[in-house]
This record gives sequence, structure tokens and C-alpha cells, in this order.
Amino acid sequence: MPDSRSILGRKRKPPRATAPGARNGRAAGGQRTASAVSPSSPSGSSANKAIASASSLVGAQTNTAVTAGYACVLDTSWGADHITTTNGLRGLLVGVAQVDIAALSYGWFQRSGKASVGVRVLASAAADARLNTTATAGALDDDGTATTKEILGIALTTANGGSTALTAAMLNFPAVGVTL
Repeated sequence: MPDSRSILGRKRKPPRATAPGARNGRAAGGQRTASAVSPSSPSGSSANKAIASASSLVGAQTNTAVTAGYACVLDTSWGADHITTTNGLRGLLVGVAQVDIAALSYGWFQRSGKASVGVRVLASAAADARLNTTATAGALDDDGTATTKEILGIALTTANGGSTALTAAMLNFPAVGVTL
């Protein structure tokens, strides 16, 4: 009897292990998965290679220089800037820069999974609290100041101490929500 993996005497390759709906290194929604990151990819640093395969990354071109771990607003033409209350328009996507990226350069922004480099938050932000934009570029806070925008889909997993810092967080395809 022929091998169960053969058809008409020819061996076939065993199926690749991929996430449901994924193909060609892209998740079901068309976003790149971390397994598709390679040294030849934009900003192909060790930070990108260390991201767990459950993470999702999107590529974007920065409008200004962007810093690793800072929250960035991703506009409809896949341009990226540090998020602030001013440019955080309701419905826009949010990503976390994986490495420092020069102005007008391309790089990867994390959209889901455990934040590989953390997320920049202001002093004393609590774990599991609702986050919002601030006037400080790239930093989020949990203070709920009027006129700031809610950030949906980012949860701090540890509280931040007494100063602005990169803090452990989980990302679940964050976006800018309503004005508080």
C-alpha cells in the first residue's frame, strides 16, 4: 500500500502550519504576521524578529521621526505620526513603533499581541484602565481629561510608576475612539 501522503506514487508535502485564514505570511485581514518579518524588511531589527507569532504588524511611512514604543496614529494613506489629542481623529488606526524610524522612512507598527517594546504612557497610569490621548506626542494616559480621545484596544498589563515610561501592554487592533 502506498504511503498515505502519496498520490499516484508521488510524495506530497505536508501542509504548512499557519493560522486559520492566513496565507503567504499574511493574516486573514491582510496584515503581515510577525513570521513574515525578515532582515530585509523595513527596520528588520532584532526587536521585530523577537515578536511572538501571535502579533500583527503593519508597514507605514512616517511623516516625522518616530520613536520605538511610542503610540502612532496611522492615517488612511498609511502615513504615521506620534499620536496626540490634535491628530488622533476618531476611527483612525493606532500602532506602536517597533524601532526608531527616521522621517519619511518606512517601518513596522505593531497592532496586536503583547507589545514587544512596551507602550509609552505618562506617570502613574494604572493597569487595565481606559487610556486616552495626551498633548505629549506618542504618549497615552489614563487621566480621562476632557477633550482627549479614548484609545480602544490597548490595555496596560502593569501599572506605570512616577514618570513617563514604556510600559507592558496588550494590543488588540487599537483605534481612536470618542472624545471624552
